[in-house]
Amino acid sequence: MPSPNSGYIHIIDFTDPEHPEDVARYHVEEFGTHNIWVEDDVLYQVYYEGGARMVDVSGELKGNLANQGREMAVFKAFDPLGYVPNSTVTWGAQPHKGYIFFSDLNSGLWAVKMQPTRRETIIP
Repeated sequence: MPSPNSGYIHIIDFTDPEHPEDVARYHVEEFGTHNIWVEDDVLYQVYYEGGARMVDVSGELKGNLANQGREMAVFKAFDPLGYVPNSTVTWGAQPHKGYIFFSDLNSGLWAVKMQPTRRETIIP
């Protein structure tokens, strides 16, 4: 099994270009980050062994977004026929025409689609 990477992204507020402010981060503790894309208030982030992650970046951003329930979806490219079977090393996620494309070092190019889910409120 390959050794895990580590790292995270900073979210910087450039409202005042003379005084940029580090306001938030997206940090998944056990994985390292690679390439980002933001479109329509969704952060498309890949985390090598942590897979492709879609994160809601709408509204006010403060603290660690990973701890705030902002993750919309996670997809790990596990493939039993991959170069290293069932081991994901993902990078370069980018949305296009309703799909999210990303490459994986062990299993090639992937295209996935994030489906909306219905959340139900349970009232006791």
